[in-house]
Amino acid sequence: MSEVGAAIGWIVGRLSTAPALSGRVYAEAVPPGAAQPYLLLRYREGEDHCCAGGLRAATWLRFDVEALSQGESFLPAEALLDAADTLLHRSHGEAPGCHVLSCMGERPTRALETSEGRSFARAGRVYRLWLTPVEGGSEGAA
Repeated sequence: MSEVGAAIGWIVGRLSTAPALSGRVYAEAVPPGAAQPYLLLRYREGEDHCCAGGLRAATWLRFDVEALSQGESFLPAEALLDAADTLLHRSHGEAPGCHVLSCMGERPTRALETSEGRSFARAGRVYRLWLTPVEGGSEGAA
């Protein structure tokens, strides 16, 4: 499994432990008719850090975690985002094939949008994850 896939699984797994977020966390796309408010997780970018011999020593990845609610009030979206931030910010753990050394929220986002006459409040945060491969994992495999 790629680092991105492992990180997505780790984030969704952490968020799914909170009753307030149960059934409201989606990765990459939201199914039609999903109940609001909900959280959407999207991969943004990453970078490998290699050492002597080209071995991957660490990878950092950035993800957007965004809460969306219908209406002009940010309160429902921000409440969902706060629940997610409690679980993600300053956390660490294990994912398939890698160690998640840290997960840090580093940039808040917020927007009010209108589409087809309806208003939507978006509250989000960019999270940076630092990962290292598990010894004996896929690193260096051909």
